[in-house]
Amino acid sequence: MLRRSRSSEPPGTRSGTATSGVVVAGDDPDALELMGRLLTPLGEPVSLIGDTASAVAAVAASPCRVLVLAFHGEAQHTNLATLASVKRQTDPAVAGTPVIIVADDDHHLLDAWQAGIDDHLVRPVRADALVAAVRGALERTEAERADHQRQGLNRARAAALADPDDA
Repeated sequence: MLRRSRSSEPPGTRSGTATSGVVVAGDDPDALELMGRLLTPLGEPVSLIGDTASAVAAVAASPCRVLVLAFHGEAQHTNLATLASVKRQTDPAVAGTPVIIVADDDHHLLDAWQAGIDDHLVRPVRADALVAAVRGALERTEAERADHQRQGLNRARAAALADPDDA
């Protein structure tokens, strides 16, 4: 199910980036609606999708600027599988889509950073943290993005070394 919230047309885009806005995929309709309302003021169209297959299909059909994956509990494995599906796409605009994962805990944090996420948030997510993560993904240059991903991976590795049971 794909629903679009009202928002203005996206501002000017950087060369080589997708222009169809932000896609938020998750299994909680209330949380999806809330995230949509929080992200709409960023000036990007926001699409809310309730299942992973539809999310991957929507992003593949119309590359977005940021994909937010927010699935609960055991479905956190779904976040990683969806991320892998997006990264395997042959269209570079789709495969290069910045992905932010909203998870119940840090249990798969190292796996997520190794798979190429752009940010990771843990529930309960503060509104300002969600907006800042998406804004960062929208505004970073490729060099800044690579540096941000490298820093996130290094933090996840350090956390895994400090507490191997949590990795």
